[in-house]
Amino acid sequence: MRKILTAGKAPLIALIVAAGLASFAGTLRLGFIWDDPQMIVANVNIRSWSPANLRHHFTSDVFNQGLDYYRPLQSVSNAVDFTVWKLNPFGYHLTNLFFHLLNSCLVFLLALELGFSAVVAFIASALFASNPAVVEQLIVIAGRAEVMTLSFSLLSVLLFLKKGRLRYALSLVCFALAMLSKESGVITPALTALALFARRENRREYLKLIPFLAMVPPYLYLREYAVGFSVLKSDGIAWTAAATLLKLPKIIFLYLGNSLVPFNLHSHHMQPDFGAGASFYFLALYAAIAAALLRRHRLSLFLAGWYLAALAPKLPILISTRNDYMLDHWVYPCNFALFLGVALLYEKAACRGAAAKKTAAAAVCALLLFYVYEGNLNTALRGSSIKIYEHALKHTVSYQAMHNLAREYYLLGDYKKALGLLIPVVRREPTEIHLNSLALVLARLGRLKEAGEILDAELSSGNPLKETFYNRAAVYEHSGDPDKAALVLEDALKKYPDYTNAMDYLAEFKLIAGKKADAGDLYLKALSLDPYDPRALTSLGTLAAEKGNLREAEAKWKKALVTDPSNAAAIANLKRLGEKVGR
Repeated sequence: MRKILTAGKAPLIALIVAAGLASFAGTLRLGFIWDDPQMIVANVNIRSWSPANLRHHFTSDVFNQGLDYYRPLQSVSNAVDFTVWKLNPFGYHLTNLFFHLLNSCLVFLLALELGFSAVVAFIASALFASNPAVVEQLIVIAGRAEVMTLSFSLLSVLLFLKKGRLRYALSLVCFALAMLSKESGVITPALTALALFARRENRREYLKLIPFLAMVPPYLYLREYAVGFSVLKSDGIAWTAAATLLKLPKIIFLYLGNSLVPFNLHSHHMQPDFGAGASFYFLALYAAIAAALLRRHRLSLFLAGWYLAALAPKLPILISTRNDYMLDHWVYPCNFALFLGVALLYEKAACRGAAAKKTAAAAVCALLLFYVYEGNLNTALRGSSIKIYEHALKHTVSYQAMHNLAREYYLLGDYKKALGLLIPVVRREPTEIHLNSLALVLARLGRLKEAGEILDAELSSGNPLKETFYNRAAVYEHSGDPDKAALVLEDALKKYPDYTNAMDYLAEFKLIAGKKADAGDLYLKALSLDPYDPRALTSLGTLAAEKGNLREAEAKWKKALVTDPSNAAAIANLKRLGEKVGR
């Protein structure tokens, strides 16, 4: 081991990458999970590099649902993956894993740049690389924003510390890329300032951060313009400040415990009862901070500062009265400080003699093996959408997880299980999304009148979701009333003229009515918005074949299989076409 540590950076970086792969290589075998179908499979904006799509990435939320997730570079990275991999999930998971492994190497280089020994830098980085706190961001492709943002933040800090005009300019660029990847990128200047503090840099170096700080207001304005939600909204300054002081200590201790000993990780960790033992956590945290300040212990202040700064972007969510989650992966960027502290404890123990050094080395190795085991275990336990929710509900009561599990049961055709989960969800949170899900399940169980009444009530609410129109049309179709279904879809297109699913569905009714020209126009409009729309491509291929345009038909059916490889109609048509031309 001593030879490896003195051989240079390359062998150590290779071992760090190996530690990350040992924990998370299994994620490369997974499919599209959780938010991935909405963000990737159903996202028409990542399927071409048109100016309209590029503009959309920077002026909308990443889910296209009017939410406050402003992550344009995540959408751009998904578009790159689609260009290369189409809808092969391996490539998307590979990108996520690449960013995590890159972070692990950057953590190693940053620790060296801050003046820590190669042993400390290596141990901290290997533990960071293998720790399963990040597992959800690798299982779920939609979690890419967290790992990608940290990559740009760490690059920005490293380039700043390296000094030089070009590196300074690149540091500014990386900071901008971090913010455009995820909101938490705004803390990058604070992390840089902490690195300067750890290195005892001249105060003039801090002044170079002013241009970084000047970039934050324009970014916040752009974010506000794009998604319409302000990150500055809160429950009131006084309440938020008090809640932060009171709630933060227990949150931090729980996160430290979950990261160090990651048992029972899951996707919907709820915040604890803050009354139980709150005073102990409060006194312990603030006494430790006060002691470090009084003793002017620079290293302790750096570690505590990094942890708190990296957690700061999550505080508005953690402290808000409208939230009761504390998700495991929110401390992913904080864990650099945690494992750097662990590595420093190892170094301190190793100075106390050969026996203490062996014991400390054995403890670090055991911890590393434990993380690798937990990383693989979590990948197996949570390797599909249904597994994620079933696993979470073994450890918590989350109505969001219950609703999402009901959706998975619905897709599997187990409507009774789905109904059993949805009833308490709707009683507790009768949102339009939850009511839509309930209506679909009731319709599948033959309770069409109840399903229709639920959807009609939502349609008359004044601002219904586009999915409500689609689902109402589906219930009308199940009821044997295609004319009313078509009218509802026409209403949907009046309110949402770019709703390709409604175009495809309405075109099917036009075909049934013998209005092939009208159907063709709808399909062509859908293709102008989504060039890989499988329903439109399949039907247009059929219409082309009927006119004798077999080459055009073949091209459209093959293109339909890019986004829908199991498209039975396209597969059957291509097979018949091959038999017809003697292929």
